Amino acid sequence: MESNFEIGRDIENYDDILGLISETNLKDVSCKRIFGFKISESETTSTLLCWQCNLADINGFDTKLPTTVILEIENANRTIKSVELKENFKGSQGMPCARLFS
Repeated sequence: MESNFEIGRDIENYDDILGLISETNLKDVSCKRIFGFKISESETTSTLLCWQCNLADINGFDTKLPTTVILEIENANRTIKSVELKENFKGSQGMPCARLFS
């Protein structure tokens, strides 16, 4: 598995994640997962940008199943203010979960 450290690049925002997923290929393996997280803190809130992407070779075609979640936490009482599942979600358990979720 590859984390931010193993892929040799920092992830600062959602656009960075989209770029990394777009640029990632399987090369000589049949499947892999890339993942990472970014924590940003202000005086009142902390934001966690969490992501992972399953990649698989399906009949010679690289299939990518990303999941990106953004959590906002109120620092004073450590409660979750919001959770956002980004629109690039394709399922995280493989092809059977690659349908739209609402």
